[in-house]
Amino acid sequence: MSHILSNTQLSEHLYRAYVERIPLAQSVMIADLSSKQAYDIQHAVTDKKIANGAKLAGYKISMTSKRTMALFNSAEPMYGQLIDKQVWDNSQPLSLSTDVNSALVELELAFIAQEKLLASDTPEQICKKCLIAPCLEIPDSRYQDWFPKMSKEHLCVDSAVAGYVCIGQPVTASYDELSHEVGRLYINDELVLTEPASVVLEHPALAVQWLVQKLQQHNLSIEAGMFVSSGSFGMPVTLEMGTYKGEFQSVGEVSLTVQT
Repeated sequence: MSHILSNTQLSEHLYRAYVERIPLAQSVMIADLSSKQAYDIQHAVTDKKIANGAKLAGYKISMTSKRTMALFNSAEPMYGQLIDKQVWDNSQPLSLSTDVNSALVELELAFIAQEKLLASDTPEQICKKCLIAPCLEIPDSRYQDWFPKMSKEHLCVDSAVAGYVCIGQPVTASYDELSHEVGRLYINDELVLTEPASVVLEHPALAVQWLVQKLQQHNLSIEAGMFVSSGSFGMPVTLEMGTYKGEFQSVGEVSLTVQT
């Protein structure tokens, strides 16, 4: 492979890596990508998936804490796009050998839009327009040896390392209720993480508001039926074999079994 690729060539490589589940060497990355180029390539890869029968199901937001922004030297979050096949049915186990490359797990809240979200919506209005569900996100990359060594632009190119989301039962929850929400992540019944909602860009609904306004700049939107995985309650954990459970005091819980 050439070390100097065009945007089109890189989008082709990324799409093939997604289909074939063969991660790319970092040598195919494009140096000095702009944010605009990164999102253009991300969107081109998603367009290829849709052209081959997939449906855009929702979005994920990455780097919603000061710590993760600092890790990738970023001044703002970024988003990634997920298709329907990336919404994992938690009645089935996820396989480390056949379903992922080099994955992590994050505890999040998913916002499921019941009507179109507008750039003018306040965080309170966003909560009223959405159902809220507990969510386990499984970040994964089309690149080898990616975390935390990739640039933020190549994280963006790779749809903010979108792997899967596992979404629990949605409920109604107000902005104030989510303000006091605390998330807990258990692995094999051992508590490994406890964090308040404020770690997600001060409030998860503020993260969704950021996303809606960012998407408007790219002529995209959150339509009814789409979800937003709004940002991690804490740093990601390496995905290993076991049982994972995310628990929220007002939103409920979601679980996922991971096997070899």
